[in-house]
Amino acid sequence: MERALNEVTAVQGAPEVVIANAGISQSRVVTATDQDVWDAILDTNLTAAFRLVRASVSGMLTARWGRIILISSIVGLTGLPGQTAYTSSKAAMVGLARTLAWELGPHNITVNVVAPGLIETRMAEPVTPRIRAQFLSGAPLGRSGTPEEVAAAVRFLASEEASFITGATLPVSGGYGMGL
Repeated sequence: MERALNEVTAVQGAPEVVIANAGISQSRVVTATDQDVWDAILDTNLTAAFRLVRASVSGMLTARWGRIILISSIVGLTGLPGQTAYTSSKAAMVGLARTLAWELGPHNITVNVVAPGLIETRMAEPVTPRIRAQFLSGAPLGRSGTPEEVAAAVRFLASEEASFITGATLPVSGGYGMGL
């Protein structure tokens, strides 16, 4: 990650927009979640986001402008049986973003979260038909989303039009979890 940031900075200058989009999951209830699985999921989903922000924020502080967008998950807000580590890691991203919003806001740097629902990606391939039906029945739009719909939300939060939005979590979930 640091090498990639150094290469980007050498070619284009310090990043002004950073998107933390790493995510892995393993379906396991708490009693079947061993420490190695917990650590791998938290390291990838949460710690990597923290490290990315910490490594890239200095240029934003110098420029007094920046956008940080963390990709969480709607189940980080709702919970999901069998996803103890994944939902915990994605819920923690909301706390990270809100704290960063307070710390970086005075420097004109916004920090927000996008919380996708069921999106048709490789990560959704192992979702069983029963869980898929449960998700879709709990979403007013009644369908899964596309990567392009998530990208549109990210593009908006990275834009100047979103300059007065920080510390927010934007669900891109077809309405799943909207009762929160």
